[in-house]
Formats: sequence, C-alpha cells, structure tokens
Amino acid sequence: MLRRFTCFLVVGSTLACLPLACGGSAFNSGASPSAGGAGAGTAGLAGASGSSAGTSGNGGVGGTGAGVGGLGGSGNASGAGATAGSSGGSAGANGGSAGTSGKGGAGGIGGIGGIGGIGGIAGSGNTSHAECKSSTDCMLHSDCCSCAAEPTTMLGATCNVACTKTPCSVLGVGASDVECVSGRCVLKLSCDARHLACTTPAPACAVGQVPIMNSDGTCYSGQCLNANQCDAVGSCDPCTAAGLACVTDAAAGGPDYHCVTTPQACKANATCACMGVCQGSYQCNAPDSTQLDCNCPTC
Repeated sequence: MLRRFTCFLVVGSTLACLPLACGGSAFNSGASPSAGGAGAGTAGLAGASGSSAGTSGNGGVGGTGAGVGGLGGSGNASGAGATAGSSGGSAGANGGSAGTSGKGGAGGIGGIGGIGGIGGIAGSGNTSHAECKSSTDCMLHSDCCSCAAEPTTMLGATCNVACTKTPCSVLGVGASDVECVSGRCVLKLSCDARHLACTTPAPACAVGQVPIMNSDGTCYSGQCLNANQCDAVGSCDPCTAAGLACVTDAAAGGPDYHCVTTPQACKANATCACMGVCQGSYQCNAPDSTQLDCNCPTC
C-alpha cells in the first residue's frame, strides 16, 4: 500500500515530511489538501556603506526568515498557503557627512611699542643766578694785573706781572671797599657823572671802561674802571658799549643804573628773575621779562 507524505522545508532546518492518512489530511479528513505553501521570506539587504570621510553608517539588519507556511486545510477544500514572510528591513541609512575642518585661530595682535621717555624739563628761568646777596659774599682781588671785587667762591686769575704799585693802590681801595649791588660784587666806586659840577675833563678810558667819579660824585677822579665794577653809572649807554646788561632801579631821586654780567645759565633767556639783579627790598617789575627793571614797594 502506498503512503503519501507531505514535506516542507523550514529555513535554517532540514526537510521535514509527514505521512498523510488515506482519504484526508493529517489532521482532518476530506479532499486532498494542497501542500501548505510556505515561501521563504526574502532576506534583508545589507545596509549601504556610509559615505566617505564621515563615520560609516551601520548596515541595516537583514530581514528575519520567512514565516512557516500554514498547515494544510481540512476536509474537502485545500487550505491556502500562508503568506510568505515579509522582506527583511531596509538597508541602514548612509553614514553622516564628513565633519567640517576647524579654521585656524586668528593671529595675535602685535604688541604696541613702548612710548618713549619724556625729555627732561629745561631749567626754569625763575631761578636766580645772582653771585651775591650781601657784601660778605664778596672779596677784593688785588694784584699787579687787576683790581676787582669778586665772589668769595671764585678763584682769581693768576698774575705773573711784577709791579711796584697795584691797580688797587692806585685807585685807593682796600679790602673793605667791596659791596653787593644788583646781585654782583662791585667796588665802592661810582661812575655816575650826572652830578658832575667841575670843569675837569674826563680821562680817556679803554673800551669797556668808564671814568670814576670822586667821593661826592661831582668831579672826575682821573681814573678809569671796568663798567661792571662801578657801583653805579649815569645811564645804560656805558653798559651797552661794554657788552653788558643794564639794570634800572627805581628810586625816589631818580633811577639808578648798573652794568652787570650775564651768567652762563641765563645766556639763552636772560630774564630778570634768572639774572637775580633785584636784591634786598627791590623786586622785578616783570620776572619773566628780559627788561631788567627793579622797584622797591617799601622805599
């Protein structure tokens, strides 16, 4: 007696066969059933590779095996085969795009150069450069070459000339005949001829010198003296002729004039304050002016 078998293949397994009873299915009697069709499910496609430069995308997981076909129907009608299993999942999405390259850092800004140092301020023109304030700051310099009043701090020039009489002895002056006038050491000899009252002619003097007056200032003594060594002159003319500055002291009986040297420190700006020519009760009319005018508010 012949026996019929129904066979089916399960994915991932071996071929299986079941014996069928005569005149019916293995489970129900009736007409011959059609074989239980169980189509194998289509395997899922592998995921596509990620795009270059980015991180590769993971491949999609393949679809699971197809569903097992349904068992044959009962009795007279053949059971319809079960629908094949659905296809595997779609491929994985492509990998991400390549990362954007970082931009280089901006260059540092160069350091600012240091400012140069500020130059020193020039000496003030208001600093007095008088060589004396009183007669005690002065001394007599006497030798065969000259006779002059000088600051006690000054070293006199050396004279190598021999003589029987010094200029100071000729003039009749001694150590006590020095004084400080207009901030300069001078001899106690006047050269102001404004009160001349005699007919004695003035002596001929060398350039830079002026005639000396007698003790009461009414007549020429017959001697000459450097203009800057006189304690007074009659005007600014002798000062200009000798290349000296002229100081004007306002006084009750009329102005007094004095010829003065200009200190080296005041050469560039010989202001009244720098020259230090207004002493004692006198003060500069305009300290910053080169006009050497002194007044005495209390005189």
